[in-house]
Parts: sequence; C-alpha cells; structure tokens
Amino acid sequence: MVNVLLTYSAPAERASDAEVAADHQKLLQEPLVQQLLDSLPEPAMILNPQRQVVLANGKLAALLNAEPEQLLGRRPGEILHCIHSQDCAGGCGTSKFCGQCGTGRAIWESQTTNTAQVRECRMTCATGEGSLSVDLKVWATPLAVSGRFTVFAVRDAGNA
Repeated sequence: MVNVLLTYSAPAERASDAEVAADHQKLLQEPLVQQLLDSLPEPAMILNPQRQVVLANGKLAALLNAEPEQLLGRRPGEILHCIHSQDCAGGCGTSKFCGQCGTGRAIWESQTTNTAQVRECRMTCATGEGSLSVDLKVWATPLAVSGRFTVFAVRDAGNA
C-alpha cells in the first residue's frame, strides 16, 4: 500500500535521509559551493528538488542557534517555525495557506521555471510564548551543480 500525503500546494514527498546526506556530501565536494554560500550577506541554504535543506550557511545556523547539520532534511518553514508548517503531514509547503506564501511561491516558481525569483512573505512563526509575525524578503535561485538544487536566501524585511 502506498502512503500518499495530503497537500494543498506543493508536493509533499521528501527525499530520504540517505538521499539528503548524499546530496550534502556531493555539494561539500564542490570546492566553491560552501564558500559562495557563506559569502552571501543573508542567511541562506541550498534546497533539493523536494525543498529540503542539503546545505546551510553559517549565518542561518547562527540565526537559529543550531549546527548546520541539524538543519538537513528540513524545509524552510519548518526551520523558521512557521505555524502552518505542521498543518499537514507533508510539512512546509503543503497546507491551505502555503499556496499564497511568498517563500513557497519563490521556491516553486524557481524550480519549475529554472529562473531566479524574489518574493515578499509575511510568516507567522511559533515562539515559546505564542507566535510572532515577521516580514521577509526571499530569494530562490536555481543551482545546477552536481544535480538540480535551489539556493534560498532570506532577509528580515522589517529590519531592512
């Protein structure tokens, strides 16, 4: 029996942990990829076709007070604690709200059109005391290195 995950927006399927780890290692073997990712002025990550993190820069890890490896396999809304990232079993990108999300739209359109995309996004993030809405500017850019990936960067537009 095939387990089909409900989605209202982007595909819900995920790469396995082994596939994420293999993509991570492939990108680490490309000499300039991590260096270029770390040179970006914003928190950034490289996503696989299933929108999962396969590499993160130090700025993103520092923002989240996490080691970059702890972010592997997760999707942007899950990392940023979007309140809708847990609405459906498929996670970030699959709820009724995700179709209007600037983050989801930028990634999806970049992946399907193979073009760079820039969007604005208001994301409500869960906090220890409730929730907080943040205004973000996001960039999604195709990267064809050792496979098809998406570079995804995020800026707090409220502090820009």
